[in-house]
Amino acid sequence: MRRAWLVQFGFVTIACFGLALLSLWMNDLSGQDSAILRPYAPVLAALCLTGARYRPILLAGHFIGACLASLVMQIQVAATLAFGVVGAAQAALGAVLFGRVLGVARPLDTEQSYLRFLTLVAVPAAIVGAVPSAAVLHMLFEVPFITGFSRWVTANTLSLIGFTPVFMWLFACSQRRFTFDASQKWWTLGCGVSLASVTGSIVAGGPFGRGFSDDASVC
Repeated sequence: MRRAWLVQFGFVTIACFGLALLSLWMNDLSGQDSAILRPYAPVLAALCLTGARYRPILLAGHFIGACLASLVMQIQVAATLAFGVVGAAQAALGAVLFGRVLGVARPLDTEQSYLRFLTLVAVPAAIVGAVPSAAVLHMLFEVPFITGFSRWVTANTLSLIGFTPVFMWLFACSQRRFTFDASQKWWTLGCGVSLASVTGSIVAGGPFGRGFSDDASVC
């Protein structure tokens, strides 16, 4: 039992830290944040494939990983903690919605389940999380509320729909709890990677890729 907790905590912490650090590094390098490299997909994937008793340790892993990345990149402590709390709350809400819509411990292995995840889990969770995050952006960085709200919804929706299937497969492999046949495995990986690539191209050259540098944190 203790080993399972450590494996899950390590998976979420490392994955969230890596995504958050990469996004902040890209922002620091180019002055433009990557909308798809938000650190919410790993923790949501883990939460959706485990029971409620694992939620505290998984949410702690997300908070620690994402906040460490922000601190490494010298983001304001207040912003780091605020977005860490908002991100964890958003992930918890997404897990609750996932359990009600699709059921606990059910992989996204069909087109129907993926579309239900998109419309009934990813978008609602991103919208709810956008309200407090936009308020934080407005108070700490004077970003207009509507601007912060739209950025949060866009970035987090793209991140969740692009990377959650991939991290669900990776998490399931790390736990050895599910046996995916070849078609499910490659559909899940291909769906996540392809969608992430497409949205990444749109974000890099489109309207969603401009002005994200004001966000200051990706926790």
